[in-house]
Amino acid sequence: MTDFNELPNSGFFARHETFCPRYGWLKKGFDGVLSDSDIFDTQDAIEKLGVGKNMVRAIRFWGVAFKIIEARQESTRQRLSGPMRGTRFGKKLLSDKNGWDPFLEDPGTLWLLHWNLFVPPIAATAWSYAINLKNLGLFSLQDLGRALSDCKESVPELSRYS
Repeated sequence: MTDFNELPNSGFFARHETFCPRYGWLKKGFDGVLSDSDIFDTQDAIEKLGVGKNMVRAIRFWGVAFKIIEARQESTRQRLSGPMRGTRFGKKLLSDKNGWDPFLEDPGTLWLLHWNLFVPPIAATAWSYAINLKNLGLFSLQDLGRALSDCKESVPELSRYS
């Protein structure tokens, strides 16, 4: 995707395990990756991160979606497995030593994160599609479901990884 008016051809519909991003998760995931690049794939990830199994996967998803962390292995698509590393953006924002806002206290940081969520490559495909392409300002669950089904049928690559 090179333009906000194009249909995304990568990303994921359901890798957030039904969790919206929670306060502290981005910092927790970023710091975890700095201490152990395989943290999300270890047997003790639940203990290290202090959250449940599904939350571990959700933290990884949202870290990748907000471009705070990324896969260490180069790939043609966004990866949600294997060793991870902090991104340049993640380091600038969340570093304990000289990060812009490590604890996300400035409201401007939330705007920056929302903007970064929709900068290609987009991992949170459902939100990009619903808000940018379908212009769903007010919608029911059924409206959103129909729109996402249309998107999934139009771009087979999405359903393969979701």
